[in-house]
Parts: sequence; structure tokens; C-alpha cells
Amino acid sequence: MGLIPDRVVQLEPSQEDILRLYSESVRAYEELYAPYRDRNDRRITSPTAGSDRSAVGAGPSSPSSSHDESRNSGNEQQRGRSDSAELPGLYAELNTVRRDKAALEQQVSSLTESQMVLNNQRRLLADQLETARAQVEQCKAENSRLKADIEAMRERRRDASGHDSVLARAVSQSSNLDGAKLEFYREQMSILARENQRLKAKLSDYESCHRRT
Repeated sequence: MGLIPDRVVQLEPSQEDILRLYSESVRAYEELYAPYRDRNDRRITSPTAGSDRSAVGAGPSSPSSSHDESRNSGNEQQRGRSDSAELPGLYAELNTVRRDKAALEQQVSSLTESQMVLNNQRRLLADQLETARAQVEQCKAENSRLKADIEAMRERRRDASGHDSVLARAVSQSSNLDGAKLEFYREQMSILARENQRLKAKLSDYESCHRRT
């Protein structure tokens, strides 16, 4: 039986690591997108502010005010052209950020699925470990029973050998016995010899089984 680890080492990030990675990804996305969002907000509010200033400054026109209005109008047009030139780049960056965000979300989803698979594998390995431990305990109990049986057979073998020796001595000294008693002793010796052979064979089988386990 091979060695079975007592515990399973987790090689993939935990659920807390996955959630932290997702939070950091969202925060990085917001930090990257915030400057463009603020710039768009300013761009939306600036025409209203310009009209408010024009309304406040309404009155008799003068050459200086006309010059200022022309200059402001030129600045607004130049700023509008500059903003229009920036828009394609901003949209491209926004699309890049969105793609990165989608990729991060996909990675988080994959990590979550991997974590679930690892948890299932860990539970399966734990069940297999419990089964293996139960089998080891069963083998230990079986070995103890085999040892007891082997010891009992050895004792019976010693007893049979002792009876065999006694009968052999009795037969050798039976010159003065009648034929019936002599035949009885010989029959008993034959029975004990067969029993002794049977015990030897059974003991050999038990010892072989014990060595394999």
C-alpha cells in the first residue's frame, strides 16, 4: 500500500485572494477612467458657463468688449477643435480599459471555477484517505487474528508431536503386548501423523498469508 498524505496542499489562490484581486481590478479601472470622466464633465458644463458669463456681461457693446468676445469665441473654437481631436484617443483608451476589465472579470471567473474544482478534489482525497485508514485498521485486526491462529496451531502441533513421541515409545516397547493393543497404538499413531501433516500445511499457509500482509 502506497503512502497517502495526511493533508492536501492547496496550490491555487483562496476565495479571499480572488475577491481581493477583483476589488483591486475594479479600483484600478476607476482610477484609470476617472480623469477622462472629469474632463468630459468639464467639457459639458463649460458652454453653459460661457453663456452665463455672456448673459451677465450683456450691455452696451464697446470696442474692447467686442474684441474680448471675439477672442473668447476664438478660444472656444480652438478648445472645441482640440477636444474633438482628443475624442478618438479617449474612446480608444476607454475601449482598452473596458477590454482589460472584461479580461480581469474572466480571470476572476476562471479562478473561482478552479477553486471549486480544487475544493471538490480535496473532499474526494479526504474521503479516499478515510477509506484507506479504515482498510489499514482492518488489515491490522486481520493480522492480529492470524497471529493468534498461528500461535494456536503451533501449540497444537507441539502437542501432537508430543503424543506422537509417546506412542512411538509405547510401540517400541510393546513386544510384550498382545496384537489388539499393538494395532490400536499403531492406528492412533497413524491418526496423529495425518493430523500433524494437516496442521503443518495449514500453518505454512497462514505464515505465507501473514508475510504478504
